[in-house]
Formats: sequence, C-alpha cells, structure tokens
Amino acid sequence: MNITEITNKNVNDFIANNESVLIDFHATWCGPCRAMSPIIDKFAEEHPEIAVGKCDVEDNEEVAEMFGVRNLPFIVLIKNGEPIDSKVGLQNEKTLNEMVCQ
Repeated sequence: MNITEITNKNVNDFIANNESVLIDFHATWCGPCRAMSPIIDKFAEEHPEIAVGKCDVEDNEEVAEMFGVRNLPFIVLIKNGEPIDSKVGLQNEKTLNEMVCQ
C-alpha cells in the first residue's frame, strides 16, 4: 500500500504526476477522520491504479484552502488534474468505490 502524505509543498507535483488521485483531508482531533483512516488504507491497497494521499489540514492549511475544505473528513477525487467528485463526512468503502467507478 502506497499512501503519500500530502503537504503544501508536494500537492501540485502529486496531482500532476498521477492520472487519478484520491486525497483524504483529516485532522488528528477529528473522531470520524480516525475512523476513516483504515477505510482509506484498505481502498489504497485495493486500488493501486489510484494515487492515494492523506492531508492533515492542521499542518497544511494552503492545501485545505485550495480544495475549499470546510468540514472533515473531506475526500476529493481528481482525474487529469481536475477535481471531479468530493464527499464530506465519514464514508464507507462502497461510496469510495462508487466515486472512482464513475
């Protein structure tokens, strides 16, 4: 499983270098974010064709602002550099799979 820690410094390269990207925005104090973490880990394992990143909004406010993150957890799917779908709140595996299969 290959999950990249997304930061203010690497976000643009991460998106530019991958055709399909899923980013999980979270914070350490967020309970639903902690519950979401193993779901994201499993998703990354089952979808090696999608670059998966996790972004701590506390440490990377610029990235959170770039994607208009207002509530957590926040998941965004990006294809060819363009955000195509996003979800707010705790998501299940089925929802993540449906996001990438559109």
